[in-house]
Amino acid sequence: MVSIPLSQPWRPAPQRGFALLITITLLAFLVLLLVSLATLTRVETHVAGNMQTQAQARQNAMQALSIALGQLQKLAGPDQRTTATSAILGGEKDGSRFWTGVWGNAKTAGDQVSSPAGLGWLVSGNEAATFTVSTDAGDFGRVTSAVSNVTYSPGDAIDLGSAATVGALASDVSVKGDEARVLIGPAGTTKVADYVV
Repeated sequence: MVSIPLSQPWRPAPQRGFALLITITLLAFLVLLLVSLATLTRVETHVAGNMQTQAQARQNAMQALSIALGQLQKLAGPDQRTTATSAILGGEKDGSRFWTGVWGNAKTAGDQVSSPAGLGWLVSGNEAATFTVSTDAGDFGRVTSAVSNVTYSPGDAIDLGSAATVGALASDVSVKGDEARVLIGPAGTTKVADYVV
């Protein structure tokens, strides 16, 4: 009988370093994932801050609009009121030429000539202006007391600072020493009286 030698079972050749390569690849993927999450968090925080600032600006604008409408109703609401820009007074003041003022009638029932009474200027800062009107049926809406607490008027000193040379967003503009902003500025004009502060 002839004996056949048994062969060794087949085994793959050992692959050294394969586990290390997989470990390094997984670690690199985890680092990339962490950097991506950190960047995403930073961007989302920045976007949330911008949204909060934008919401606050909208709320401020809505409040300013409500105050402006209230002032308009208070000053120019009754039919006996007249509005006109400050140009009606003559002279051109820098930054206040286009301010709108409201006049009421102060004449009594027996007077034949109207007696206009300036009630105020429709500009921010004049919300504290006070006056009294008649509520009697034959005299309704007549101004019965002088206007007081008008903070700003077109004759006040307006300092445009560098607005005439820098642009409409100049920050050193003031009215009677109070901080102001140029609303209508150097759009094609060099005439300072055409600005609106």
